[in-house]
Amino acid sequence: MKAIQKGFTLIELMIVIAIIGVLAAIALPAYNDYISGAQVTRVYGEVAALKTATEAAIFNGKEPVLKESDVQDSKTQEFIGWIGSNMADESVGTSGLEIDNATANNVELTLTMGGNAGIDVKGTKLMLKRAAAGGWKCEIDAAGATGWKDKFAPNACEIL
Repeated sequence: MKAIQKGFTLIELMIVIAIIGVLAAIALPAYNDYISGAQVTRVYGEVAALKTATEAAIFNGKEPVLKESDVQDSKTQEFIGWIGSNMADESVGTSGLEIDNATANNVELTLTMGGNAGIDVKGTKLMLKRAAAGGWKCEIDAAGATGWKDKFAPNACEIL
């Protein structure tokens, strides 16, 4: 009578470990890229949400302002609702966001990524620019990011 095998042989276990190792080596970098892209897309969504309030302020003939406490004259300035982001570099601008009101109709919202952002995208600047005619465009300056890949950018954004 033949003996029945109980359990796995050492070689079978080593093969399974090798397969798991190969899968992990492929999956982890892909996952990190996915996370970095998702963080940039999230920041784009957070800043893009301010476009409506900015348009309303301009329509009412007021200057858009990022902090409610910075509104000095409610007849000429309007708070646009920025409350901050944990993906923003808090040492830059108002909670990581800067607004440039060069003229009443040309507005630029610039967020510098930092804080809880991944190492590949820290230092990236996401800019939403409003032209005098009213159209918005998104630009990304990734010169400050160490591990930037073009695939991190949302489709709506142009990479500088």
